[in-house]
Amino acid sequence: MEEKRIIVAGAGFGGVAAALTLAKDPAIARSGYDIVLIDRHPRHLYTAGLYEAAAVPRGFAKDAYLASSLGIPIAEIIRGRPIRFLHGAMAGLDVSGRRVVLDNGGALSYAYLVVALGSETNYFDIPGLHGYSIPLKSADDAVRLRNAIERAAGERPSLTILVGGAGATGVELAAELINFLCVLEKEKNPTAPACRTTVILVEASEAILPGFDARSVRRASRRLAHLGVILKTGSPIIAVSKGDITLRTGERVRYDILVWTGGIIGPALCKTFGLTLSSRGTLVTDAALRAAGADGRIFAAGDDAGFPRPRTGKPLPATAQIAVSQGIHAARNISRVIRGKPVRRFRPQKKYPFVLAIGRKYALADLASLRIGGLPGWCIKQIVQLKYFLFILPWARALSLWWENMRLYHSND
Repeated sequence: MEEKRIIVAGAGFGGVAAALTLAKDPAIARSGYDIVLIDRHPRHLYTAGLYEAAAVPRGFAKDAYLASSLGIPIAEIIRGRPIRFLHGAMAGLDVSGRRVVLDNGGALSYAYLVVALGSETNYFDIPGLHGYSIPLKSADDAVRLRNAIERAAGERPSLTILVGGAGATGVELAAELINFLCVLEKEKNPTAPACRTTVILVEASEAILPGFDARSVRRASRRLAHLGVILKTGSPIIAVSKGDITLRTGERVRYDILVWTGGIIGPALCKTFGLTLSSRGTLVTDAALRAAGADGRIFAAGDDAGFPRPRTGKPLPATAQIAVSQGIHAARNISRVIRGKPVRRFRPQKKYPFVLAIGRKYALADLASLRIGGLPGWCIKQIVQLKYFLFILPWARALSLWWENMRLYHSND
């Protein structure tokens, strides 16, 4: 008899969305399927808050509290739902035997599998980059960066922070850090006439925010300049050493702390699956998000889905919004297969709405039919965050978490 188990590997945005969608489908329960969510961490990481957490003063939030603010206990998310959480890590995949191998040496068979393991930082083989930079992929990274900044600020009269990679994360982080650093500098020397902190944002492409529309790029560039962030575009980093980077032009730029937000790559574990991978190390999928080279029972979502735009062939942006939509779509297709119906194509939007926070209570919100900047844009960002919390949590807990994050993350605004 077939093992009636649906495994969702990874409790990020895509994985949680897939598990919750499966749990809401009465056809899954009627058919007797067991839904198992696997992750090495007991908390769902809200990655959209990483850049804000990195700029919360230590006097306002100690390490453990700051790290926990970024993670929502998975037990809270699945409480009262027909989902079983397995706290462990996926260590391998037996495609022919339909088994997920676990890091404790055990294995679980499955009828259907959703791979949503997330991604890893891509250092592009740049010499010295991995050793001298701080990434921003986890709660520990955010805490480590915050502490490194405060420690360095206590030792020097002013700092130079270099952020490599001017995508959405790099832009939001640079804007947040310059305010944070100036607050630290003012606390240390209240009589100083002006902030002497320097934040430099380096981007290999000719403009910041590659892939964004030109109007948003112009507005974001003006906002960063107003805050005092120095932009160096069209400047790929070719080498990193302690205290400075070397650009392709030969220019060397000094730094006190280097943060790398310049790219992601599929998890190394995917290379062991024996399935077809994209150039970014993600699982190539068909239009229904089924992994190529498998038997139609393995789906991928979020950063693990190598699903390009049908017309251009370019990868979709690695955003929480797309991960959630793919997780929901993969789950619905599994439900359709179980009910004996044909799967449906995943049709990405031509343009996804976005909200980009750029320092203090300022954000650019592009909602396709409406573009808003400044404080109204920042308010929309808070609404988007609350909407997501309401999607995964009971309303009372969602409101409580949202309010606590508002209080914590804007402590230095």
